[in-house]
Amino acid sequence: MNQRRFLEMVTFDISKFHHFIQLASNPGYVKASELINGCLWYTFPLVHARNTKNRLLCFPKSCAYEGSILILEHLKTLQQWVNEDEKPFYEAIINFSKTKERKNKAAKRE
Repeated sequence: MNQRRFLEMVTFDISKFHHFIQLASNPGYVKASELINGCLWYTFPLVHARNTKNRLLCFPKSCAYEGSILILEHLKTLQQWVNEDEKPFYEAIINFSKTKERKNKAAKRE
């Protein structure tokens, strides 16, 4: 039964996979696993469906956010839509990040 699984055609269903990797050595392709750090990986091409030349897509090479300040500001604005019983979770993230940033700044001054 396990051998048959390797022979089956696997489709890229993003909700089925939980761990994704794109290697610089293989641009335009993504490796996906059903488990985080799983043993079984599948490789899929990232092809734009509307592109007639079938050019492969690549992930951005730069970070979306520099540091954590923008992310924290974004979390603060989202808090108004969070359920009351889940707010302590988000407040803990924001407070932890603020404390960590203060410690980093203090360490840089020394």
